Amino acid sequence: MGGHAPPRKTKIAATIGPASMSPEVLEKLVDAGMDMARFKFSHATPTTNAETVTTLRKICQEKQRRVAIIMDLQGPEIRTSFLVDYSTKKRTPKIELKAGEKVKLYGTDDLSEDTFVGYRTTDGGVRLGVDLPDVAVVVKKGTCLHLMDGAIALEVVNVVPGKHIDCTVRNGGTLGERKVLHFAGLSVHSVSSSMQDLADVQNFAVQYGVDYVAASQVNGRSDIESLRNFLDDCGGESIRIIAKIETVAGLRHFDEILEVADGIMLARGALGLSIPSEKVALAQAKVTTMCKLAGKPLIVARHMLETMVSNPRPTRAEMTDVANAVLDSADCLMLCSETSSGAFPVDSFTTMSQICRNAEGAMNYQVIHSFIRDFSAKPFNTLEAAAVSLAAGATEANHVGLAIVVSNNGQAAAVVSKYRPAVPLVVVSTRASTLSQCCLTFGQLGFPATESDLADLGGAEALVARVRAWAADQGLYKPEQRVLVMHGTVTLDAEHTALIQMV
Repeated sequence: MGGHAPPRKTKIAATIGPASMSPEVLEKLVDAGMDMARFKFSHATPTTNAETVTTLRKICQEKQRRVAIIMDLQGPEIRTSFLVDYSTKKRTPKIELKAGEKVKLYGTDDLSEDTFVGYRTTDGGVRLGVDLPDVAVVVKKGTCLHLMDGAIALEVVNVVPGKHIDCTVRNGGTLGERKVLHFAGLSVHSVSSSMQDLADVQNFAVQYGVDYVAASQVNGRSDIESLRNFLDDCGGESIRIIAKIETVAGLRHFDEILEVADGIMLARGALGLSIPSEKVALAQAKVTTMCKLAGKPLIVARHMLETMVSNPRPTRAEMTDVANAVLDSADCLMLCSETSSGAFPVDSFTTMSQICRNAEGAMNYQVIHSFIRDFSAKPFNTLEAAAVSLAAGATEANHVGLAIVVSNNGQAAAVVSKYRPAVPLVVVSTRASTLSQCCLTFGQLGFPATESDLADLGGAEALVARVRAWAADQGLYKPEQRVLVMHGTVTLDAEHTALIQMV
């Protein structure tokens, strides 16, 4: 058996940005165990993202590692402009806003990097562009505007119709480029951003074969169904959709969103500006429970280790937050600014990984399994009944060290993962999309197979032997331990008729 550490079951997604898009940092993140790489299309151009994805895939190929790509759409949100130094006309990453300062906001639909800019003016004020052309029409005097997830607050003190709005900084802070602007009490969205999302999906997600698309500000079933239809029409049938929950409407219609989405991302930063901050934890608990019972993967995102954007160590509260998300059975935790623009992107990742490993050691799999089994809808179909049996055997039998599921489209594997077996779960599939699903779902590890492997029932013993040898070499279990195997009775694919064996 190899000298590998036991696998981390909770998956970690890292947001790729200026601090992490170099080949050197990408390689370090892959070596550290990055499961998913998130690319935000509000921060970088398609060309830049394409180059980084190509680099990442080359690194993964060289290291024989699989990292899923998640493309995060801008969505119908309003963002500020790029930033420049007025004296040099060169780009700058940030502007300091101080309480009491004056800020002019100009709306525009020209989003080019040369003209869509903001800067500190010669008289000491600040001029910022926003990608909402009629901002001086929809915003009224007295409106409060939030930036940087609420850290910066502006109050509208004057509106010049059709031109600009004058604001006073109430809470100052450091403002970066292309940051989301929240309008307290107003429902506004950028039509141009929505159209750009569709162009990005067609020209990037489909063309470069990303694994997941994260849809921003999902408010109901129709948002997911429209995106699903668009993906299918332009050749993206295998791309899965993650619904970002960040609005009151998203919470209100969560049942219907969960039914049609392939996974959920709880965007706590934006959600905390839509509902009272003290209710975010309650929303997280509700969403986590519903995802567990539905068997849909959940990503918990934002402010996990935010201190590590500028400090080498997180706070105790942040570490506790990460651990509690693991103990609550979230499938995946996401690093945002920590890896995209922070000073310690790799340290942030390794710190989160260590916290996850420690928290997983305290998980009571029997309690989790029993809760999900008892509160899931009855009666179980054949596949779900088999999955419950396999997960129970893997959790309760001390001599079982590994579970193997032959699952070509990933359905059987997803149902088994829902019941949280205590041992590593190896998913055997011929499909890249199913193997990428393993990068998001708790406890899953992908093993590629051929069509002939799955078509030949007589070859089950040889296939299982190959998987066992690989798993032992990876340190997933000890060779003397028993293995539970779930496969089909007509072909080895377990999606419709499942057989469980102990070997």
